[in-house]
Amino acid sequence: MQHISMVPVLAVGLLVFWLYISIRFALQEETHDSGVILVSVWLSLLMIWGVCSKILAETGIYASDYFISLLPMLWIPLIPVIITGTMLLLRPFRIAIIEIIDHYQTALIWVQALRILAAGSLIKAYLGIFPVSFAIAVAIPDMLFGLSVIFVARKSMRELLNSRCLFRWNILGLLAILPAAPLVGQMGLPGVMYYFTSIPDARALFDYPMVLAPTLVVPFFLIMNGFFLLHTKMKENYE
Repeated sequence: MQHISMVPVLAVGLLVFWLYISIRFALQEETHDSGVILVSVWLSLLMIWGVCSKILAETGIYASDYFISLLPMLWIPLIPVIITGTMLLLRPFRIAIIEIIDHYQTALIWVQALRILAAGSLIKAYLGIFPVSFAIAVAIPDMLFGLSVIFVARKSMRELLNSRCLFRWNILGLLAILPAAPLVGQMGLPGVMYYFTSIPDARALFDYPMVLAPTLVVPFFLIMNGFFLLHTKMKENYE
């Protein structure tokens, strides 16, 4: 039962979805500028990181005492964020992201509804194969945010969603995970911050396929929230 997980499907699905809308945007706008190419590079880098994370989990490196001693929950989810932040230093990439959001705002909002699948962590916690502390502190807020998509996406479809509401909603999307996830996750790992000591503890987060959640899927959702915040601010500057 513990090997059944939607996390790899989510990881691949998010990457493929972004690749699809970026290619579709390029074809519809009849543009092949460097921005769209850079979006493909960004997705490729995230995919490579996801594969590396899978290998590190399956070879037991993530489970080693040395790795656990490095306080990994405080920094390893930042790797996709660092990759994305580096790409955002490139103006064509920033412009491409803004234009893609302009064209596919409602679809990108609906994608956040997949965060409802955090309910699976609650089920696994009930079955005793996932840390209860992490499920309560992180999965419940994440699931509730996913449910809020129904209201927000419908407003977007009717063109009733203003930029201020969208900005605040994406702030909530960030707060649903931060700062609880890194802190509670680290407090569930052996070491100086070890507080939630009941078994299974947060080491379950570094087993494959679950490891793709903290190392790729969850950061990807938060990156999308960040893109919307960037979109709002850049549009305000242009106006």
